[in-house]
Amino acid sequence: MKKLFVRSRQLYELALKMHLELEDDIDPLFTLALTNNLGLIYRTMNEKVRSTICFQNMFSTMMYLLDSNQEDTSTPQSIHMEIWDGFLSNAMNILHKHTYEVAAAAA
Repeated sequence: MKKLFVRSRQLYELALKMHLELEDDIDPLFTLALTNNLGLIYRTMNEKVRSTICFQNMFSTMMYLLDSNQEDTSTPQSIHMEIWDGFLSNAMNILHKHTYEVAAAAA
């Protein structure tokens, strides 16, 4: 099974590299999809640092798209919200996995 994840990781790394080399024709949604899948593969393979970097990059891209005033077909309004929510959920689960409880003051 690990061999399949290693192969998948290699293919996604190559696909992302090739996509980012397009310069003028980079599709942010496709970038998010590749980064999301690569981050999930890294997480499955216990490569926590690489997984976190993927989800940090993904979150930054999402925030850029939300903040952008461009009339672009890759903005969240033009894609299915389920996809957007899935990306955001994956990023938030990884980046903010620790929750802190506030204890009541001793009486």
